[in-house]
Amino acid sequence: MDLMAGDEVKLRVSRVSPKFVAADLVKFPQLASSLKDNNNKLAAHLNSKLSDLTKQSLAKYEDSGPDSAELKKLLVADLNKIIRGPLVHETNRFAGIRLRTETRRLLRENREGDALIKLNRLLLEDAYPQEIAAASSRRGKDVKEEKDLTLKLSSAYDVPSVIPRRRNGGGR
Repeated sequence: MDLMAGDEVKLRVSRVSPKFVAADLVKFPQLASSLKDNNNKLAAHLNSKLSDLTKQSLAKYEDSGPDSAELKKLLVADLNKIIRGPLVHETNRFAGIRLRTETRRLLRENREGDALIKLNRLLLEDAYPQEIAAASSRRGKDVKEEKDLTLKLSSAYDVPSVIPRRRNGGGR
């Protein structure tokens, strides 16, 4: 099928959201304890960015207490605000923390908008690899972001040349 100039193409783009969900905090008691105790420069920084309500809940937190579900919700909301910016990374804050190749690459690139959100999420995953599950591990689950896009073509295209084949050898 050929597409002509002026034709509209509708696409649905989906990706795994970098936003935190409660299930991402896989070792919540350890994460909460680290933030509560301010046991390193990053934990102290993150704690300083938490809402007053989260700080109050964290101060009262005990591993198996009834308030842990509520604290988890508050912490997820605050972490989602934190990853929106500014950049979480500072050299002294991340001293001794091993960063993945992708995280180091993103640190050298654009740090605005969605790229900043993704970078901050990766930084927190790298800093707390046991406590926070990687967003990329959620593939196929219901935490995707989807967008519908409509493109208006400025010139003609042969469809097979603009629709990439899947790497597994299958067609579209």
